[in-house]
Amino acid sequence: MTVQYLRYFIEIYRTGSVYQAAKNLFVTPQGISRGLKQLEKSIHLPLFIHKQNKLTPTDFGNAFYSRAVIAYKSLEDLEVFASNYLLSGENSIRIGLMGYSRTSYMILSLIENFQKENPEVLINTTFYEQSQHNLLTMKILNGELDVGWCYHTKIDPAFAYSTVKNAPLKCLISSDNPLSQKDILNWSDLEDEPFIFSGKNDLLPMLIRKHCLQCGFKPYDKFFSTDSSFVSQLVARNHGVAFLYEDQINRNRHFYKNAAIKSVHPELLVQLSFILNKEKENAPLIKRLLAYLTPGLKQLESNPD
Repeated sequence: MTVQYLRYFIEIYRTGSVYQAAKNLFVTPQGISRGLKQLEKSIHLPLFIHKQNKLTPTDFGNAFYSRAVIAYKSLEDLEVFASNYLLSGENSIRIGLMGYSRTSYMILSLIENFQKENPEVLINTTFYEQSQHNLLTMKILNGELDVGWCYHTKIDPAFAYSTVKNAPLKCLISSDNPLSQKDILNWSDLEDEPFIFSGKNDLLPMLIRKHCLQCGFKPYDKFFSTDSSFVSQLVARNHGVAFLYEDQINRNRHFYKNAAIKSVHPELLVQLSFILNKEKENAPLIKRLLAYLTPGLKQLESNPD
């Protein structure tokens, strides 16, 4: 049993699909399937049964899931602790990336290039779920991490920021929805619309919910998905509205047919930044790394192909 195999199981359980789990984790479906088989072999019990081309948890799988989540987080924390203990010298940097996203993997690629150019530097990179935002920031404050990558809407004086993106979220709405005819939407216009979010406990939906509450209503959370194709189908059929950066929408415009991009007032500006403890902002090695990552990521974001 490994942290990786537990992660595979948890994602299959959440999505009900090897294919979707593989897509979410940026792993091949074959790799996910092998990991699941190895996990089942190590515990000598089946976790899923195949039913009508879907994976359905066994009774044991349902009971195993809640314990697997706790064990996964504990084992992951132990691995991070061990890695961080080794990486505590002047030539080391510990980085936390929030979310298993396209951008996070672009950052990981840039980090690997930086290490090739600077072989004397040791860098440990750990991924965190969006729901672990508070854990990420706490580890930056207490010194367990040197740099973090995440969304934010406010500036906390305890942190220093190297911001890559600072843009308003746009509303993706069906062209069949009467609201699509308005030049600019107000958030209150969306009070009765179903919202499409990436996950119940993810940070970006949390920021949107908070903004909606400030605008006088609680959003109707109906759908949860990170699959651009599925989100586009929901929007096209007028089943819900989604909130993304405009460049994200344009990058996947081939998916988003029968959909309009609308500004929503008051704008919700969401920043994507590297954050670090204020006391470490002048550390030479960290400054050198951020001077490499920030412009590199901006260039990759503007020229994704």
